Amino acid sequence: MIKRIAAALLALCLVLPLAACGQGGELELNIDELGEELYSVGTFGEELYALDESVAQGLYGTDADTRCWVRAGTGATAEELAVFETKDADAAAALVQMMGGTPEQALDASSIALSNLLGLVCDPVGGLVEVPCQNRNAIGVAAAFSSAQLALAGIKSLVPFDQMAHVMLSVGHALPATLRETAKGGIAQAPAALSACEKCGICG
Repeated sequence: MIKRIAAALLALCLVLPLAACGQGGELELNIDELGEELYSVGTFGEELYALDESVAQGLYGTDADTRCWVRAGTGATAEELAVFETKDADAAAALVQMMGGTPEQALDASSIALSNLLGLVCDPVGGLVEVPCQNRNAIGVAAAFSSAQLALAGIKSLVPFDQMAHVMLSVGHALPATLRETAKGGIAQAPAALSACEKCGICG
């Protein structure tokens, strides 16, 4: 259990992407390179060996849509390093499952996580996903953790997951175009952001 909780902590540090971002706003991440970099800078009591992704998916009970990179030891120490690429609500549900929760609790966690992100605007500076999207990913991590903890503590979501998904869609449609990844509103139009874009010049 200790190894799986530790792996889940790291997994949720890579919650991607945030709910308000469309297809063009997803942050591309090579989890294999990231995992190897984390392993190279870490200190471990024994050598950790890379697991085949299909084996790792079976070990953690993830589906084929969830990318994973795992290094595990021989069992002599409680050390294991895992990196997952998933989504906010998916991450909350996965964490519940990893900690022994029920399917009902996983759905509650997903619904709670989505409720915490409703109305989140997408206002990338310069049309890129670095600012403020990367910082908002950390909020997605906190939401996934909190949602999983609430569900595991027996707190139920008043609105079931399927209804919450419809709510999220309706809220997204209600957002003005300036706040839907067009870089024409929100933080993208702040004076400091516009000044940074002028100095950068990448976008032309």
